[in-house]
Amino acid sequence: MVKCALKSCGITSHAIRNLPDSIRLHRFPKDEAMRKCWMQFSDRADLANAKDAYLCSKHFVRQDYENIYMEGARKILRKNAVPSIREPHTEDQSDCGSRQDRSEIVSGLLREHEQSVAQYPLLKVEELDMPVSPVRIEDSNDGRFSSKEGVYAVDKGKWESWDDFLLKRLD
Repeated sequence: MVKCALKSCGITSHAIRNLPDSIRLHRFPKDEAMRKCWMQFSDRADLANAKDAYLCSKHFVRQDYENIYMEGARKILRKNAVPSIREPHTEDQSDCGSRQDRSEIVSGLLREHEQSVAQYPLLKVEELDMPVSPVRIEDSNDGRFSSKEGVYAVDKGKWESWDDFLLKRLD
């Protein structure tokens, strides 16, 4: 797997395949002087083999490419192009943390949700003291009940409307 040599970027060839933008990885130049410029830009004096290092297209301006006016044409980097854009490290490019970190975050969120839901008691229809009756769905061809829509309706009487029920329930 190939990745951008700029430490603050580090985008990989795998990530590029999954991105909608047309980002490309450019191999460090063979010319020693140009390679030195690229290494200096990337702050990577530790590169053991700079000939096999890459920088992504996010670090070059539009004028660094040939065919810039041909829509849909393949981006070809000019021979004298020097990287000049240092984008800050963004969240979507960063390592999203280890599996254990993500697991702990999810567990914490689930605990918070369970605690917040626990303060509201679950009510069964029998406990509501509210007469209900099945409702036939007029739209269905065979007159069966529909599970996608309300199957029970509150009988008029004690509760005139759903709002009345909710307001009295909150008292």
